[in-house]
Amino acid sequence: MLQRYFGSMAGRLFLLLLLGVMGSASIALGMADVRRQADLRRIRLERISDRVQDFISLVNSAPAPLRMELISRGITGLRPASGAEKIEKADTELTQRARQQIEGLHESVLRRTPTKRWGVEQDMAGVAVFLASQASDFVTGAAITVDGGYSIQG
Repeated sequence: MLQRYFGSMAGRLFLLLLLGVMGSASIALGMADVRRQADLRRIRLERISDRVQDFISLVNSAPAPLRMELISRGITGLRPASGAEKIEKADTELTQRARQQIEGLHESVLRRTPTKRWGVEQDMAGVAVFLASQASDFVTGAAITVDGGYSIQG
């Protein structure tokens, strides 16, 4: 009897619809899992950005000597250059002219900057990535200083 039913047009249509429902359910489950994983990644990134923002607030509210100590000890995100970093285009046309026109500028900048070097384009990459990501969606009116610690010297 089943063989005759599945041999008929109605039986074939039933099997086709059953396969379609099963396929749709499988696709829906897969899509839900992908969405869940994306939501978990977003939540993780939000938590990380909250921690970073809390840390930056802590560092910014700390007295200048403590901030200098944090930088000199290599606290994550606030570390002096090790010298092993690849630095490209550190000497721009603007800095070359400034050094020629202002005697002792280079030495003064190195002495005042805890990272002991001039800034380069790559130093802005982390801030640019942060600002371009969803992690910064709730950041408004904030000044993010990327100067190697120069400004905390007074």
